Amino acid sequence: MKKILGLISILLFCACSEYESEAEVLSKIRTIDFGLPGDKAKVKRSGQLIISIPKQKEAKMQVLLVFGGLYYANPDFMLNQVPSSFFEKAILVFAPCRAVGGAGYNFYKNQFEKILKKEGVIIDEISVCGFSGGGPDALEANGNDVKVIGLIDAVPEIPSKKDIKGRIINAFNKLNWYDNEFYGEKNAYRKFESFANWTRQVGGFNEENSVNHELFPKYFFYKFRNRLVK
Repeated sequence: MKKILGLISILLFCACSEYESEAEVLSKIRTIDFGLPGDKAKVKRSGQLIISIPKQKEAKMQVLLVFGGLYYANPDFMLNQVPSSFFEKAILVFAPCRAVGGAGYNFYKNQFEKILKKEGVIIDEISVCGFSGGGPDALEANGNDVKVIGLIDAVPEIPSKKDIKGRIINAFNKLNWYDNEFYGEKNAYRKFESFANWTRQVGGFNEENSVNHELFPKYFFYKFRNRLVK
């Protein structure tokens, strides 16, 4: 019975996912705006964090926490990969991953919670995303307020903890990891396949596609926009 209920849960989650094809999404992201929408949100910088708060804020709001990756994928880069419409609907927080000196999910959550409290905002629920090397950071997310964990062409590392909070959306193109500095060709294929199997086992959703790694964040945020931000 438990297995049947788990399967039903996965099917319902997949059925609710967006139906646009890869080609449709790639076409649409050429026509929409990304990054800060003019004066409709204010930005605060605190240590390693970038925090965007809508000018028309409410007392209780959703948070989207985004972990960047290595090299170019720092918090400033990731801010410009998010559709401009997100900044009007939710509080957005951008953080570096542990691989480049980041401090991890719990540290950053405590940090932005204190800042938001001063702003008079209570967190409703949290969506957490990790791009590339930031995937393992996103999987550290815990707490009943975690809604979704989005893995954006992320390093396929299965976490040691068993209690995963939030639905996992794992989108990847393993060809982006061909003979790269993390894994050799054979290891990359083996790791992505086993990671996708693990994602299904914990009730998550996988999408394998052919999207270029650097373009992947824009693709992901747009395609799964209704899962990440209300």
